[in-house]
This record gives sequence, structure tokens and C-alpha cells, in this order.
Amino acid sequence: LIYPNPTYGDFSIDLGAIYESSVVSITDISGKLIDSKTISLSQVLNLSIKGPDGIYIVSIQAGDKKAVIRLVKEQNNLLTMYKPH
Repeated sequence: LIYPNPTYGDFSIDLGAIYESSVVSITDISGKLIDSKTISLSQVLNLSIKGPDGIYIVSIQAGDKKAVIRLVKEQNNLLTMYKPH
């Protein structure tokens, strides 16, 4: 489970159980690797996408399970609406 989706950049992955080792890879829609992390003994992974707005593919390998999820990063309109005078 990935949340929130869409995201403004920060997101979490709940694996549903604690795994000895989990590998998370993030690619952009063209397949370019943006980030890859190996995380040990964790159920909830807190991650961030620093790239531009768009669609990203998050691949998760935990134990004998694998998931591929589409994650949408969008602009935070609350931040762009505020324009100091």
C-alpha cells in the first residue's frame, strides 16, 4: 500500500509485515532510475521523490513478494497560490 497517491513528494509504503530486507526502486515513466534503496527490518517505509511532477513507477521487492505501483507526483497548489506582495 502506497499513500498518499497522488503525492506532493513524500510518501509511505506499508508492506503489511516486517521483512528482513526490502528493495525499493523508483523510475520515471521513461524507465530512468531515480532512486533505489535497500531497507532492513521495517514494515512502513517513508520515502520521497525530489524530481519534477509526473508519473513514477515504484517497484518493491520484499521477501518472495514483488509489487509494481504507479505513483503520481503533483504540484502542491496551496504553496503556489500564496504570492507575497
